[in-house]
Parts: sequence; structure tokens; C-alpha cells
Amino acid sequence: LLTTSRLGFRGTEDLGGGMSAIFQLEGALNVDNGTANGFRFDRVSIVGLQAGFGTVKLGRHDTSFDDIRDITVSSALWDSEFSPTKIAYANGGAAIGGVAVGHAADYSSRADNQIRYESPNFGGFTAGVSYGLDEQAAPIKRDVTAFNLRYRAGGLDAGPGYQEQDNEVAASKREYTTLAAAYNFGAFRVSGGYNMAEQGAIESDGFVIGANMPMGPWDFSVAYAYNKSENAGVDSAKSKGLSLGATYSMSKRTRLYAAYLTGDAENGAGTEIAERRLYAVGVRHDF
Repeated sequence: LLTTSRLGFRGTEDLGGGMSAIFQLEGALNVDNGTANGFRFDRVSIVGLQAGFGTVKLGRHDTSFDDIRDITVSSALWDSEFSPTKIAYANGGAAIGGVAVGHAADYSSRADNQIRYESPNFGGFTAGVSYGLDEQAAPIKRDVTAFNLRYRAGGLDAGPGYQEQDNEVAASKREYTTLAAAYNFGAFRVSGGYNMAEQGAIESDGFVIGANMPMGPWDFSVAYAYNKSENAGVDSAKSKGLSLGATYSMSKRTRLYAAYLTGDAENGAGTEIAERRLYAVGVRHDF
């Protein structure tokens, strides 16, 4: 999986008795122009404890729901701009070039001021819960609550997830449910998921599926996503995205990559209102 450029630090300290203290800081960098846009550790900024009871993290982190949504695109090569879900699920409530499409706005993948718990592994099963505390003055309420249940054994990784984002404006309150699965067959890997979202009178649902096939130093990927929405029971939008990509491993830490993304969105009458095409080539280095 390819991501945007990041810089981070993490560590652990043994506290004895099977307990450890942990920390993690991570932020995004713009390698193409050498800037960081006022660099902050806004991707992850946590401290916590881990022991036999599981792991507790405090601070800014991915929500428990995001763990499951990540499974849906784990074989789609990209989790950022080239992910087909960027078009199909109208990230931020607007799809392409700022054109409002009519889907429920996509979920918030991270929450500030969050308490997150990750359970131990019970025969392949784990569970997680996260709660981002509301920091607004009363009567405003804008907290984020998420749950997941996950099963990992052999090549299988699957589970359901749920997230609720409260808002004092009823039409802006959002609820998300997803069911995701991925399987590694050895010769190739597949992933996919079914997603539902509700925001006021808007109901959106769709799916994403992807596959990776390694061939020596090469890894080829294809992914497709589709989403449709209704507003008060009337069709309001449809959108889809297709991504193709390949990487070539020059070493354990350095890969060449190339990718292509295409997609479009239609209104309730079936008229195309937006489209997007992206191309990319580059070098990925992990350190």
C-alpha cells in the first residue's frame, strides 16, 4: 500500500510486570516541494499503556472504525488521492473539483482528544472502541464514537465497524457502517467492503474491491469503487472510480511506482456532473 509522505517517531518503555508505556508522533510532508505547511503531528499524537489487558491510547489517532475501512482498500495499492474511494465516496461531501455531488459526507478518519482501547487477541478475534471527546462549549456536541470487531487468521482479515459523529445540527450528524474483508491467497491478494452512511435525509451505500498480484519484483494492482445515494428516498447521486497501478521493488526499502485513476459522478437524473483523471510516476523510499 502506498501513502502520502510522512515523518514520525514512536517508542516504548518497559514498566515491568508485562506493562509498557508507548508514544507515537506522526505528520505529513510535501516531498514534491520540500514544504510541510506548518508541520504538525496531526496524523498521530498519542501516549498510552499496553499490557495483558490490551492497549489504551490517549490523544489524536485513527478511529476504531478506520481500522476496518482500511481493510477495504488494503489491496488497492493506494490509500490517498489515487484510491477509487476518493471519487466514489465523495470525500468531504464534495467529489471532484469542488463539485457537490449529493452523497453523505465521508467519515472523519481521526479524532482529537480521543480515548482508544484495543483488546488482546482471543483466538484471532480482537475488538476496539474509540471515543473522541467533545471540546465545544455547551450546548454544542461534536464527539466521535467508533467500534470494531476484527478476525485475523491465516490469510484472512475481516470484520464490521461502526462510527457515529454527533453534531448539534441534525442534518449534519453522521453514521457509518462497514463490513470489510481481505484474503491473501499467496499468488495474489484481494480486499473489499460494503459501506453505508447516513446524514440527515441522505442515505449512501456502496462497495469497493481491489486485487494485487506480485510477480517477482513487480506488484500489479487494480481497484474499483461504486457508491449511490438517496435524499428522502429520491435518487440523488451515483459515482464510481477505477485505479490501476504497479510497483517495482529495487530493494527492500525502495520502489518505483506508476498509477492511473479515472472516475466520474452523476446526479439523480443520470447527468454527469464531474469527472477526474490522474496519472502518477515516482519513487517510494521507506526509512
